[in-house]
Amino acid sequence: MLSMQQSTKSAGYRNTTGRFRVLPLTLNTGEILPTLVDSFSWIPVRVATRWVVRRRRWRSMPSTLTNDLRSLALLYTWAKSALERELDDLLEDGQTLTGIQIQDILTFLRVGGCVVNIDRATISGSNTVARHASVIRDFLKWAVDPASQGRSQRVSFDQIRYQRLCLDEVFHAATRQSGTSGRIRPLTAEEVARVDRLIGPHRKEDGNLKLPLQFVTANPFRAATRLRNWLLYGIAIQCGLRRGELLKLRLDDLPHPDSPGLKIRRRAHDTADSRRYRPGVKTVERILDLSGELRTGLRAYLTNRPPSGRRGGVSPYLFVTAEGDALSITGANEVIGVIARAARIDDLSWHSLRHTWAEALADELLAHHPEEETLALLRTLGGWKPRSTMPLHYTQNAMAKRASVFLRARNERLYRSPGGQA
Repeated sequence: MLSMQQSTKSAGYRNTTGRFRVLPLTLNTGEILPTLVDSFSWIPVRVATRWVVRRRRWRSMPSTLTNDLRSLALLYTWAKSALERELDDLLEDGQTLTGIQIQDILTFLRVGGCVVNIDRATISGSNTVARHASVIRDFLKWAVDPASQGRSQRVSFDQIRYQRLCLDEVFHAATRQSGTSGRIRPLTAEEVARVDRLIGPHRKEDGNLKLPLQFVTANPFRAATRLRNWLLYGIAIQCGLRRGELLKLRLDDLPHPDSPGLKIRRRAHDTADSRRYRPGVKTVERILDLSGELRTGLRAYLTNRPPSGRRGGVSPYLFVTAEGDALSITGANEVIGVIARAARIDDLSWHSLRHTWAEALADELLAHHPEEETLALLRTLGGWKPRSTMPLHYTQNAMAKRASVFLRARNERLYRSPGGQA
């Protein structure tokens, strides 16, 4: 059995207020395992812990799992006041919640801030309620099968399927999100060019980089960090990497003659990562080709002496501080914040760079491939799971833009045609 240490200092997740809270536990393998515990006894709740260990941990990053457990904390908090027995005992006996009890849970999610001491950020708006309800529904559907919990009780497949269909039906209305999705705005071509002029190296008249690499005096970063920060930005917008994927890049992930691509690896149990808030690779591993100018920049970053080059000998990670420590999430956020202020792009973020990359790539792919093939290529290059629907948003946005361009051109032709009317 793996030993565990409580690691509230090393993971820094916000605790769920109320009777139950989420604690980050660190296994001796280095894996962070968020765990839901009773605030009074500090004993982990049984069924939710089995759900984490046996199923959910293999599908989610620790930060996502922490948010899921906060949703289950609301379920357990409701059960303490509404049930005459412990929720764990009920689920372990193979019993299910009634439709009336589930409706009571949904009511609690909508007005829970008035019932228990939960901050208003936790219970606010139908989309937040839908997120909590979705997690609770999936947890209850998992618990219906005794084998999921490792129990020997025998239940027919038809009974399990019927109970899961009932849960889907009861939760259906509550799990539908309403309102706008809060879509992150991709950068315009002018904004991308503005950032490149601001933080990128000098270029020749033909657009190629001048060697050795030199940066404009208006660059908002110190001379010692200009090359590193340009590489951070360049890899993000050329390869669509998430912030965690950028910070998890290691020296042995870089292209070399036998493997010319940049490797994006998960490393869920990375004992070398001593950062307080550990970044992570969210989904699928992949290998991506880099442009010639990024390979030139990486070569300079690795071979130049500090301060402009990378300080070696301390960390295996690619992007490091002046002291040689792995760049933190906070440090990466400061980098993109400086770029946003200097380029006057208020909503610039690492994720908006990923959206910019994905929508531009979707538009180019649609020009040469049918929609289904475009979706498959986006999933592969973006690190989404094979059935992920996220790339569909980018293809739909790209198709909407192409449709608008076509309609505008058509209307102009109609207006200018001899028989057209203004």
